[in-house]
Amino acid sequence: MNDQYAPTQSSDDGEPPFVYLNQQMLSRLAEASLAVPNCIPVMLMLVSEARADGSIELSSLEFARQCELTLKRLTAAIFGLAGAGLIENFNVRASLEGRILCQVSSTLVSREVPVHK
Repeated sequence: MNDQYAPTQSSDDGEPPFVYLNQQMLSRLAEASLAVPNCIPVMLMLVSEARADGSIELSSLEFARQCELTLKRLTAAIFGLAGAGLIENFNVRASLEGRILCQVSSTLVSREVPVHK
């Protein structure tokens, strides 16, 4: 399967705003979804909100509304994604304060069009 891309909310260079998801990320996400319900839509929504450097900072309550999940289910999905290594530098203290602070790995997600050899 080829790398996939997903539209995002913003673009810095006037190009269509896409994020490219590599095959490893898609495989790991599929595996995580077996153990953690809702992790696929949550991860795709997180990726669409990531800044160019992969960092994410969101209100938990607002993000739960966007994902159409309860805070409890959103929190479980985010902890599952962190446990699966799909998000990094997850700030647990911030989550207790109602914020989501984490990083999406640049090896799994990129804003650059992938070059295939």
